[in-house]
Amino acid sequence: MKYIGLDYGLSKTGIATSDNILKIPTIKGTVNTNKLLNILKNELYKEGDLFVIGLPISMSGRYSTQTYETIDFSIQVNELFQAGVFLIDERLTTQQILF
Repeated sequence: MKYIGLDYGLSKTGIATSDNILKIPTIKGTVNTNKLLNILKNELYKEGDLFVIGLPISMSGRYSTQTYETIDFSIQVNELFQAGVFLIDERLTTQQILF
């Protein structure tokens, strides 16, 4: 089992993976979002893998159009792969990495 981390965007999506033992992420790069589901299905996803998808929420806690797009995408992933999908609040994650 591995975790597949996605930073979903309308035109490009960032991908990283991590196993469930070391939990050290490996950056896979960015791909055109319109090719993403095919790449996941044909190259990355194996039965039992879990998805971790960044959820863009404003600092005030409000949802934006991109938040709803990401939620819709997460539902697609869950329906297509019948896999666990975790949405993670992205607020301040860049700052967490820097410290």
